[in-house]
Amino acid sequence: MLPRSCSVRPGVAAFPMSAGPAGLLKEFENVFDSLMSGNGEAPAAFKPAVDVLGDEQGFTVVMDLPGYRLSELDVTVHEKTLTVSGKPAEPAQADTPSPAVLRQERRRGEFTRSFRFAEDIDQAGVTARLEHGVLTLRLPRTAATAARKVSIAGG
Repeated sequence: MLPRSCSVRPGVAAFPMSAGPAGLLKEFENVFDSLMSGNGEAPAAFKPAVDVLGDEQGFTVVMDLPGYRLSELDVTVHEKTLTVSGKPAEPAQADTPSPAVLRQERRRGEFTRSFRFAEDIDQAGVTARLEHGVLTLRLPRTAATAARKVSIAGG
């Protein structure tokens, strides 16, 4: 049974109307905590944050991957598509029992992210660097699609 202060419409979550912004924020935190607490509910798939930048020479992709090692990542470029995937190594079994996780907010997991670009990528010129938990990829455009300055002739 919902309190009278709730509004219910089909397909729309019910939130207390009288709670105000603070109440809505608290409700959001409760939902977030239940997803992240390992209480038996399946969390959403791991999806690392990504920024994609573009300039005249090509594209830069910046991906947050804290805790990943080079050996756990795979980067491929095929035609106009960049694919980055990762699979964390299984933790080594210790002789002593590990402490129970009471709260876990930092996430790691297996993932695959693909990005399709409008222009062709110079596959031989692609570079990747993992530093301080940030993967930075530079994808130059092919010479045929790179922007170039055209001089205008006139009289």
